[in-house]
Amino acid sequence: MAEITDSHPETNLPLPMKSEQFVEEFLAKISETQYGDEIGIATMQLETQVVADDSLVCDVLIAMIEAKKRGADARVIVDHRYVSNMTRIGNRDYPDWLPIVSPSKRAERTANKGRTATWLTTLRENEMLVEALPHTAERGYVPRLRHMGSFHPAQRVFATRHMKAAYIANTGGDSTAWINSANMTDSDLRRPDGVSKLGMNNLSLRLDGKAAAFVVKAVNNDFSRGAGLHTYSDGVMLVHDVGNSGEPARLPRILTEALEAIDPTRSNVIIDPNDCEPQVPKTIVLLSQYTPDGLLYKALESAATTKNAAVYAPLQPADDYREVSFPYNAHSMAFRIRAAKQQPGKGIVSPRREMPSHVKGLIVTYDDATAKLIIGTDNFVTHLQKVVRNEELAAVISVNGKDRAEAAYFCSFIGLLFDMGELTESVKDRLIDDVVIQS
Repeated sequence: MAEITDSHPETNLPLPMKSEQFVEEFLAKISETQYGDEIGIATMQLETQVVADDSLVCDVLIAMIEAKKRGADARVIVDHRYVSNMTRIGNRDYPDWLPIVSPSKRAERTANKGRTATWLTTLRENEMLVEALPHTAERGYVPRLRHMGSFHPAQRVFATRHMKAAYIANTGGDSTAWINSANMTDSDLRRPDGVSKLGMNNLSLRLDGKAAAFVVKAVNNDFSRGAGLHTYSDGVMLVHDVGNSGEPARLPRILTEALEAIDPTRSNVIIDPNDCEPQVPKTIVLLSQYTPDGLLYKALESAATTKNAAVYAPLQPADDYREVSFPYNAHSMAFRIRAAKQQPGKGIVSPRREMPSHVKGLIVTYDDATAKLIIGTDNFVTHLQKVVRNEELAAVISVNGKDRAEAAYFCSFIGLLFDMGELTESVKDRLIDDVVIQS
């Protein structure tokens, strides 16, 4: 059984955990819910891929149905188009219209889709299923050429509610929420065991209080549809990027935060005019299921070559579908071709992960013993974000290494990523050394 860890008593920062730990926590809190409490889980994809006795997805859904019968307001929020048209086989989603040559994969798709369809029907009958769609916006006053040049019409067709989150809000006003990188699929919620091809690394952040209430509103569409962005900041900035609403040609806010973290000189705001020298990045780690491209790649490359920052962007295992299957392999190959042109010793270092990863995060340490972590649902793929503006959710966490409690928090966060296999030991040590001030 995964160990459930209490949040750090000396900080108000989100607690990171593995996907199995999230499931343990969520199930434990569901069992305590009473009449009138609110329970919700938001996911782009829902798929039961194994028999019920072995399925973490089934465990969660059964617990939520039982809570609903006790009088709780339980909701399972899915991206209606995605769940209706995509089926998870192993670690990968396949469009239902896509012909599959392999008889075993065809059989797996049929079995998985049948089990999931049964669950969706059950959730509808229990009045728990919320079949949501991405936000859309009319052109309005935006010039037609600007609207067309931003591919905004295409975004409407292909965009998804890419948010993954969960929450419990009791009648006393207390809220707990989790921002997840994992969908509600068995391959997302279980880690690889080294034997089967089912399972991926995923990461969750637990939030409490007003920050949790922000997540509840974001996943339930309780914010204005007219806005393209919602943020909340009380030590930790939460970003709900609505995507298709608002100005269509803008960069996604989460990508903007990532670019400013990598290159603080990009910021349009000088916080303190008496101390306006921008921070200098020392170590940068991009954790994504895809390789960086576009503007993000250029920012990482510039940090490595002009700021002498150590930049790491781990790759998937060599046999992962994102390395061997079209179109993902073309994207990965383009990255490797660009990386091969780097000067020796200057550029982006890309070690191979030992296990597949679905984690989405950016870690940057600076020359003043501070750090920034951006953790959430955004894959940081620049070109994809231009064509497909998804609805995303992320936390931007600033850490001050001069504060002992925050330094300890950072160390435990980095230690968890190392235990998951997301970081090598040398990268882990480098990150910690950047932030922890040696006495």
